[in-house]
Amino acid sequence: MIASALTAPQHRHLCARAAINLLRTREAAYPAAIEAGKITPADADRGLHLTRCIVEQWRWIMDKAWPPCPQFDECTDRFGAYNFELAAEITRAAERQRAIAKRKPADEAAAQLADLFEALAWHQRTHAGAAWIVHIVDVERSAACKALARAA
Repeated sequence: MIASALTAPQHRHLCARAAINLLRTREAAYPAAIEAGKITPADADRGLHLTRCIVEQWRWIMDKAWPPCPQFDECTDRFGAYNFELAAEITRAAERQRAIAKRKPADEAAAQLADLFEALAWHQRTHAGAAWIVHIVDVERSAACKALARAA
């Protein structure tokens, strides 16, 4: 998977908004999809749970007041699910959104959302059991804590 420009640190807020968009869209669409028999209630519950975990992860990423992981190896499920589950879920969402964007080539918003979901999937790649973005932010926060300690 090749990183897009949207994976750069200055676009993290867009990725966080895309995660929230995915959650809100699923919360709105899943009841009708269940009623229409397109998805089972168990699959809908699992999809919503994993999407909420992704949103929680992005809240941690965006809120610089939250501390780094104290024991990184023990934080592989700190957001409510293991990273391999989150990575699979956001990759499926990105693939689905890209298919929607290809069916509607004039819809720029659908293409932009597909780009953002692909950036989320890129960030979710596993590094030492956690998402790549979690590892990066953990290193950033740990370095900031050490710099503050040295300055004190």
